[in-house]
Amino acid sequence: MKQRWWLDGLKGVLIGLGMLAPGLSGGVFAVALGVYPRIINGINQVWKHPVKVIQDLWWIALGGLIGVLITFFLILTFIEFAPLPFTLLFLGFIVGSIPHLYEKQRHTHHWKRHLVMTLITAGLVISLPFLPTQHQQLDTLSMQTILTLIMVGFILAGTLIIPGISGSLVLLVLGFYVYLFDTTSALLQSLLTLEILLILNAALPLIWVGLGLIMGVLVFAFLLGWLLKRYQRYLYSAILGLLIASPFSIALEALDTYPNLWDGLAWSLPLGLLLFALGLYGGFTLREKDSVA
Repeated sequence: MKQRWWLDGLKGVLIGLGMLAPGLSGGVFAVALGVYPRIINGINQVWKHPVKVIQDLWWIALGGLIGVLITFFLILTFIEFAPLPFTLLFLGFIVGSIPHLYEKQRHTHHWKRHLVMTLITAGLVISLPFLPTQHQQLDTLSMQTILTLIMVGFILAGTLIIPGISGSLVLLVLGFYVYLFDTTSALLQSLLTLEILLILNAALPLIWVGLGLIMGVLVFAFLLGWLLKRYQRYLYSAILGLLIASPFSIALEALDTYPNLWDGLAWSLPLGLLLFALGLYGGFTLREKDSVA
């Protein structure tokens, strides 16, 4: 069935939002929206059928870029101002998408094995917020620093490809969230002022992170594509656990990240409940009827 470009674009925006917003995961949004297999298969087929893949994923990719930019310039500011409503919106969206994936797994054989897989991945996601976080600051681009940045990009790719693993949370644990956020902010500001030296200083570290990111996306997409072909039900049992645990991870990180979470309950709670309901509706409806996920 031919995809509606605007629907793909909207899904891409939501995936882009999930890549940057604290506690969220672009992979979770891709699963919730029913486009996860398309993206994984597209990445794996891009060398064999580049034109076909670009035609299929163009609007999702463009929407993802727009979502990242919107999140960076607007959503992160709005979340700081009203964390409870936005947190409830994200929770509602993810919770609303769980029943569909559960239905896919409900009648599977060897349900005990699948239950164990679901519980293991759920425990992994729930444990992440409790890991100690660090703060890294890199002053010079030595060979060790370059290798470190490539590895950070590679790991970050895993959080983008594997649903339920928050890239921001993993970067916090590794100690690079503040560094990458500040470096990206410096790059954007220097681009606005067209200061070449500042642009180069900010861009070089991000180029090495980007190299690691590309390598990681190819490796993780190949691995996930292989699992989708050979162990699809086990993979989705694992993804189901990641999806079920994501609301707990998001809620725990929101409590730790936003000291003003409970401020203004008279207006933030009713608005949050409304957004939670909208999120539930979105999780139920923004899917392709013939989606594998």
